[in-house]
Amino acid sequence: MANDPVTFHPEEDAYDAAQAFERYDLVSAPVVDKKERLIGRLTIDEMVDLIREESESEVLNMAGLREEEDIFASAPSRSWWPWRH
Repeated sequence: MANDPVTFHPEEDAYDAAQAFERYDLVSAPVVDKKERLIGRLTIDEMVDLIREESESEVLNMAGLREEEDIFASAPSRSWWPWRH
């Protein structure tokens, strides 16, 4: 057992937590309040989901889309494609 375990606070940035999971090869980590009392835990599953969602969002942004747009919807009649008018 580690003498100085990695802990997280609820107000910390989730992406910083994901980086810590990668850096320290964590599988699970405690979430503590300001008095260092245990209030929950983070798991590697949650961090993987977070990283996957961020990656998908970045890919959509590179394609010029927003997450809430339906990429499978039909194109509007006045298309934004330059060769169609």
